[in-house]
Amino acid sequence: MAIDIFGNSLWFIEIRDKGDDSVTRYIPVKAVLQADAATAAFPLLTATERIGTIAGRQFFEAQDPPVRNLPADSTAINATSIVGTENGDANGGFDGGGFDGGGFDPSAETDPALRREAFEFGPGFEAGLRQRNIDIGPGGGLEGRIAQSRQRALEDRFFTQQALQAGGTPLTSETAFPTFQSFLSATSPGATAGSGTWKNPLFGQAGAQASRDLLSKAQGFGTATMNFPSLLAGGVLNPATTGQGQILANVALDAGRQRFGSLSRFLPGAEALSQSFLSDNQLNPAGAPLSFADYLNQRIFG
Repeated sequence: MAIDIFGNSLWFIEIRDKGDDSVTRYIPVKAVLQADAATAAFPLLTATERIGTIAGRQFFEAQDPPVRNLPADSTAINATSIVGTENGDANGGFDGGGFDGGGFDPSAETDPALRREAFEFGPGFEAGLRQRNIDIGPGGGLEGRIAQSRQRALEDRFFTQQALQAGGTPLTSETAFPTFQSFLSATSPGATAGSGTWKNPLFGQAGAQASRDLLSKAQGFGTATMNFPSLLAGGVLNPATTGQGQILANVALDAGRQRFGSLSRFLPGAEALSQSFLSDNQLNPAGAPLSFADYLNQRIFG
């Protein structure tokens, strides 16, 4: 398999219909690892599709019968513009996958819980964006491509926002049974559908500021010895696993874009931040335990 000067190989991602394995398509991706290629291709799947084998062109063309409908190399997307600290952790992602040129099936190797983004949140994600006139399908343009790469970051901001709401907050038409779709598409109070200002900015500095405000709110709840605002908040504010920790870590990394812009891709990843916190007894200058939100704020904003 040819490797370019950046260490990238050209991988072909086999996309299968979950109801009919005979229906397949292929997405070419330039990436160092199979796992990076899978992460980059994952937002391009519909709710009815799954990832099959990931391999080089020769692997598929050598099959019996050979695969003859592989896309041209020139159509490959570049994982390095999607995968990494800024966007890769925000996309969920995959485990494993050796750099050996053979096949790799993340649907069999990956914890199903990590695939929730496409199959549970996917329909609401697409419907919410459609209400904002953002198309993530073919022809969706730059805004649609950005939306695809930011899906996991938006999901984690949505979940954290809901988790940090006080349990005794009176339910209104906006807070009762919140959905990811309404989070993406709701307008300001009093505005008719499709008009007014959006309540939740998605991208750019406004989106990063929304995450920064959420991180500041999380800091206000202090350490695990204090009361959390809701039952959902415990796992977000006081994670017991790296998986739980990645929720607030992704919010913090999204907030980091406010300060660092595109350079935020060089910040530690969500998994690394979560693991570092859990593996070390973090203390504040006064010697008291450091909350996870304060730890993230220190690591990213100093």
